[in-house]
Amino acid sequence: MRADEAQEILRKSRLFRDLDDSFVADLSHAVRAVELKSGEDLFCEGAPSDSLYLVLNGELEACVAQNGGQQRLGDLRPGEPVGELGVLFGGPRTATVKAVKPSRLLAIEAQTLRECLPQAPQLEAALEAEARARIQRNDLDQIVERFFGNLDQVERDELAARLEWVRLDAGEILFRRGDPGDSLFFIVDGSLWAVAANEYGEEVPIASLGQGEVVGEMGLLSGESRSAGVVAARESTLVRLSRTNFELLNREYPALVMGITRQLADRLRRSQRKQPAARGGCRRIAVIAANPDRNPTALMRAISAAIGPSAEVLDVERVRRLQGQGDGPGADSIMAEAGIGLMLDEMAASREILFQITEPLKGGEASAWTRRCLNQADELLIVADGNADREPNGLERALYEDRRRTTELRSQPRTRLLLTHENGMRRVRDTSPWLKARSPDGHFHLRLGDDEDLARVARLLAGRAVGLALGGAGPGGLGQVGAIQALEEAGIPLDMIAASGVGAVVGAGYAFGLSGRELAEVDWQRHLPGRHASGWPELETTDIEDLWRPFVCVSTNLNKQTLSIHRQGNLWDSVAASSIVPGLGSPVSLDGDLHVSGSLINRLPGDLLRGVVGSCIGIDTMNGQPDHVEIDFGSLSQPWWRRLLPGWSRQVSVAPDLLLRSLFAGSHRGIRETKRQLDVDISLASERGFNVKVDPADVIRDAYQETCQYIDRVGVQELRARLALD
Repeated sequence: MRADEAQEILRKSRLFRDLDDSFVADLSHAVRAVELKSGEDLFCEGAPSDSLYLVLNGELEACVAQNGGQQRLGDLRPGEPVGELGVLFGGPRTATVKAVKPSRLLAIEAQTLRECLPQAPQLEAALEAEARARIQRNDLDQIVERFFGNLDQVERDELAARLEWVRLDAGEILFRRGDPGDSLFFIVDGSLWAVAANEYGEEVPIASLGQGEVVGEMGLLSGESRSAGVVAARESTLVRLSRTNFELLNREYPALVMGITRQLADRLRRSQRKQPAARGGCRRIAVIAANPDRNPTALMRAISAAIGPSAEVLDVERVRRLQGQGDGPGADSIMAEAGIGLMLDEMAASREILFQITEPLKGGEASAWTRRCLNQADELLIVADGNADREPNGLERALYEDRRRTTELRSQPRTRLLLTHENGMRRVRDTSPWLKARSPDGHFHLRLGDDEDLARVARLLAGRAVGLALGGAGPGGLGQVGAIQALEEAGIPLDMIAASGVGAVVGAGYAFGLSGRELAEVDWQRHLPGRHASGWPELETTDIEDLWRPFVCVSTNLNKQTLSIHRQGNLWDSVAASSIVPGLGSPVSLDGDLHVSGSLINRLPGDLLRGVVGSCIGIDTMNGQPDHVEIDFGSLSQPWWRRLLPGWSRQVSVAPDLLLRSLFAGSHRGIRETKRQLDVDISLASERGFNVKVDPADVIRDAYQETCQYIDRVGVQELRARLALD
């Protein structure tokens, strides 16, 4: 390419138009022309950022690898630059760019431009502005395609001209309840909370809104005032569509209302199923070391590797390396520059999760990098050594103190606690003080060096965990042990458990750390509450919060006539309350109230897992009605009602099978809807019913074989697909 031709092209570019003529003339001698055929790659994701390109003619497309396929980011048209962030920060390419049509480009070596930046600050500013505009345009293109359908470029440009960009800081209010519903908003980046007043008049979050969702559409469609307030959970970018422009666009693009209606229907469905939104974009998790002298970076990299290429770990050292910066004077101020945010946004475009490792306080102050991590966080992850000081200190303590001082309407990101332990540790103890000092939204245990623990925590953090719903009553419920054993042998992970009835006992043993095979070898004659049980010493001295797998069980509160949910406290007390059947054992007293089997109200509590796990398996051992129930009442414990009626001494005259059928008749209501929400429904035969004389080993063996047949029939690959494991 001739120098005069190159100089004319550079002068027309947005990047170089404000530079001195002599500067542009010098650059014109350092350019080269690049010709691409249709379908040919300009560069691939992960390649070195060695050049900046200007598109002269043709058309190119940017895409990233995601979930085994390619996700399109956007188009590149004549006049647009390609690879501007590579000039600013170096590092590998974050996307693949290929020609959609035969294309011609102008190329300049990135190193040549980097050497020019100190003498041309306007070039650096232009590169940052171009990168920011491109990232926002790509994000907006995905929203446009979702709500408006496929538009040509002229239509996209017309639409973009009618949208108003809105930027919110963390805690900033978008609108309040009662404000006019005169516009709607599309979330381009960030996350928000819908808030409403609780019974005490305090504004509290009621729903989470993420990238790609629409906000305020109900007020716009109905003409009514806002029914709830909306506040930014972190730094967020939105586009606003006014009522006037909405009505104009609706006439031209009827797909708009169709797209919004679909989202409204999806939101209603999710609220009924307690499901999280299928959010687009990247979730940013700020990682805080509870022990300032322990660096969690290596652990988070191991977790990220277990999640896969959709996750990335960034600490301050890596960001500096990507910048080509050292740790010298002014290094911290560089972290506050806008260009760092652009680099992070570029990385987020090709990731589902960014783990951003905060730094310890220095002189009682948070670094610019740490402030950026916290301001952009969708979630906080506290990483702690389970043997260290349980009280918050350092950055974590400062964060909690700042929350207590804040009186404005501001919702905090979800906070979860990861407690690490020595490899080979069998039991966790004393988790409760950690939780009392923090009140996290969830917590996990991980043995360092244990691959199974690592994979489970990775799935839990990535939102891909597999939940297990257990229920059942009587020894027939022990069939769930055989089903668990069969699922384990098929390589299906079971990460979180919600249980009632006999399922609470089975689930507690599994959450404690026993394998399916080990559960099958348990002496269930001794451990089932109400059957002359001698108890289960290890579970009796364990709290729910100390379990390796997250666990929750439910019981029926006889005093309040409600369902009680047990997430913390003594494990065996909660399990006994959840599993005891009236007439087969005495109700359990918890906090002054009498509790019996939760299966009377919720026989398969998978609803407690929705919104927490990515998929759910239900194992139902009450599938249908038993033909015959035989109970030896002489072998049962003292009837509990004698404690309430001291003068009562008559024997029960009702037929045992009729009694038990009556007790659990109500549990069949709503089970169809419960099962409809399951990703995998394993319904086991229940010929043995409530027969207390049945041999548990026979029940477990038969259920194991039945589940193996189910897995063979469905296929392991299909099973994993239903659970979104591959």
